[in-house]
Amino acid sequence: MTILKDGKRVDAVAQTSKVGFLYVLDRETGISLFPIEERVVPASNVPGEEAWPTQPFPLKPAPYARQSMTVDDLVDLSPAAHDSLVALFRSLRYEGLFTPPSVQGSLNLPGTIGGSEWGGAAYDPTTGILYLKSNNSPEIDLLKKIEPASTNSSLSYHSGKAIYMSYCSSCHKQDRSGDEPLYPSLIGLEKKNDPGTGGW
Repeated sequence: MTILKDGKRVDAVAQTSKVGFLYVLDRETGISLFPIEERVVPASNVPGEEAWPTQPFPLKPAPYARQSMTVDDLVDLSPAAHDSLVALFRSLRYEGLFTPPSVQGSLNLPGTIGGSEWGGAAYDPTTGILYLKSNNSPEIDLLKKIEPASTNSSLSYHSGKAIYMSYCSSCHKQDRSGDEPLYPSLIGLEKKNDPGTGGW
């Protein structure tokens, strides 16, 4: 897109995100056209896991998805239902945007289907308007430790395979070969991990 910045026309790239931020960058230099603050975000409390301590928060434009909620936002269809929701809400770890998943259970908003979804965005050069679809879908992220040698685990190879076939194979294929460039192969994934950085 081309935008007006300080009275000048600037060729830009607008990048949507899963958390509802829109990043607007100079197309030639990659530098943000609006200020971005690196802010401290909640740390992981999972033993042995270290989440990155900060995340970038663009100051403009304003977020296009809801990024926080309180107990006052919970639906109140009946006293009993509301009390149950309040109890669940208070039992979860929630410290706002970028609260990491936990074994306790963490509230995630906008959530993995929140913010920008499959539709992406479209720019109208005549009006200068960027159109996008945004979801405000909170979810609960719950981690569960699985002991590989445990015979009593509720998750086994067969149940893991069933989960993969239900939720992952449509993109990454039944044989895990993927569909590049959108859906990478999962074959040999353990060899792609860089022990020096902890990343993939």
